[in-house]
Amino acid sequence: MPTGYEPAAAMPGAPAPESPTSRSRFSELACIAREVLTEREHEAWELVEVHGFTAEEAAVPMNCSSSSVRGLLLRSRAKIIRRLGDCGPGS
Repeated sequence: MPTGYEPAAAMPGAPAPESPTSRSRFSELACIAREVLTEREHEAWELVEVHGFTAEEAAVPMNCSSSSVRGLLLRSRAKIIRRLGDCGPGS
């Protein structure tokens, strides 16, 4: 019988429980983000990826449009992916 309450792990789209590996990987990504992103890109990345804001929500404290936030996120993610590729096998 449904109770109206489902633990987060059981909800579709809910993040997996945190593990030492996921914490370590996140720390690595946060470090890379600080190294390769501009201040504005980092602000957008942190609000959305770390704090779970939508682009619309992140636009308010950043004092810009949600489309600007999405553009910053695209550049941020591309820079992080490029940096991760530089660190990958065969580098």
